[in-house]
Amino acid sequence: MRKLFLSSFLLLFVFSCVPVKQQTPMDALDWFGRAEARLKEHKFEAAEFGYRQVVDNFPRSRVADEALFKLGYTQVILNEYDDAIASFSKLEELYPDSHWLFDARLWRGILEERRDCVASLENVRKRLKLSGNRKDISEEVRLLKEENETLKARVKELEKLLGDLEK
Repeated sequence: MRKLFLSSFLLLFVFSCVPVKQQTPMDALDWFGRAEARLKEHKFEAAEFGYRQVVDNFPRSRVADEALFKLGYTQVILNEYDDAIASFSKLEELYPDSHWLFDARLWRGILEERRDCVASLENVRKRLKLSGNRKDISEEVRLLKEENETLKARVKELEKLLGDLEK
C-alpha cells in the first residue's frame, strides 16, 4: 500500500511540474518587425519602444545597427534631439562597419548644428534685449537668415539621401 501511495505521489508530482504551455520571449526580429510596423503607422512612441528593445536586449543581432539608427530617427521625429544625437553617436561607436554609419553621421551633424543654432539664437535674443541699436539687430537678423538657408540646404540634402535609401 505504501508503494502504491508513493508511486501515485511521484507521478502526480512529475506531471504537475510540466508546464501547460510555454511562451517564448520575443526575439530581436519580432521586436524589430513590430517597431517597423508602428513606424509605418506613424505611431512613433511605440516604434521608439520597439527599436529600444532591440538595441538594449539584442545588441549582437543582425538588425541591431538598423534598430539603433531607426531609434535615432524616431527620436528626431519626437523632437528628442539630444537623445537622437546620442543614438547616432552610439551607432558609430558600436557598429563602425555598419552601412547605416554614413546616415547616422549626417543626422548627427545636422542635429549638432541645429543645437548650435538654437544656442546662438538664444544668445542673440539675450543680446537684443540688452541692445536697442537697430543696426546691430539688422546685422544679427541677416546672419541668422544666412544660417537658416544653410540649414535648409542641409535638410534637403538629408531628405534626398533618405529618399535614395528608401528606393
